[in-house]
Amino acid sequence: MGKVKSDICQQNNLLCPSDHCTLDPTLHKCPKKCHCFYQPKNRRTVVNCTGVGLTLLLQYVPEGENLTLLFEGNNIESFEQREYFNRSYTISLSNNQIHTISSNAIESIGNNAILDLSGNKMYELPRDFQSFNLCITKLGKIQISCDCDDECWNNNCSALGNLWCIVYIPLRTVYFKEKCSKVYPYLKYDVFISFDDNDTEIRIWVIKTLASYLQDFGYRIFIPCRNEKFGDVREEALIDTINICKKYMIILCDKYHTEQTVWTTAEWKYI
Repeated sequence: MGKVKSDICQQNNLLCPSDHCTLDPTLHKCPKKCHCFYQPKNRRTVVNCTGVGLTLLLQYVPEGENLTLLFEGNNIESFEQREYFNRSYTISLSNNQIHTISSNAIESIGNNAILDLSGNKMYELPRDFQSFNLCITKLGKIQISCDCDDECWNNNCSALGNLWCIVYIPLRTVYFKEKCSKVYPYLKYDVFISFDDNDTEIRIWVIKTLASYLQDFGYRIFIPCRNEKFGDVREEALIDTINICKKYMIILCDKYHTEQTVWTTAEWKYI
C-alpha cells in the first residue's frame, strides 16, 4: 500500500493542518516572508511570495520537483536565470515591474512549464522566446517596437522576414510595429493575419479593432475572410498571397490547429 498523506508529511517533518503540509523554513529553505507548503494530492511544492516586496528573484527555494512559484504583485524588475526554474511547473511573475528578460532565464525553463509575465513593463523579448512554448505562456498586453537593426527578431531585414507575432485573445495580446523604411516593391501586403474566422468573437475583433489599429499606422493588411477573391483555387491563392506578404501575424486559439479548421492549418503550414 502507498503512504497516506500524514505518513509522507511526518517523514519529512512537515506540519499538515488540512490538505497540505507546511514546510519548516529552517529545514526546507523557505524564504523569509514567503509561505511554502507541499500538496501530496498534486505532488507539488508551492512557494507563495505574493506581495511581499521582492525586488529581485529569490536565490533559493525548497528542494524538490514540480514547483509552483507564486511571485505576483512584487517589485521585481529583471527576469534572470535561477537554478530552480528547471524544477518548476508554474512560474507566476504577473504584476511586477519586469522590463528586462535574460536569454538564459528562458533557456532554463522546462518546455511544459506555465509562465505568467502579464502586467509587467516589457518592450522587448529575447530571441529565445521563438522556441519557447507560447501556447502556455501569458504575456499580457505588451507593445514591441523594433527596426531593421534589431536582431532580436529579424535576421535579415533585406529579405522576407520570419517574424511571427503571436496574439492571444482576450488576455494575451502582442502588437508588433515594424519601423523599417526599406521598400519591397514585390510585396503587396505588410502583414498576413491568420486566425480562425469561424470564431465570431475573434473575427469581429480582428476586422474592427486590430486591422483598424494597424491600418491607422499605414500598414497594408491581408485578412483571408475579407480579402480573398471568390472563384480562386483557394490553396493556390493562399500560397501566392503568403509570398507577397512581408510579415505574418498568427492568432492562436483552442481550435486554430484542428481537423475542423482546414484553412488555418494550411496557413500555418505555408507560413
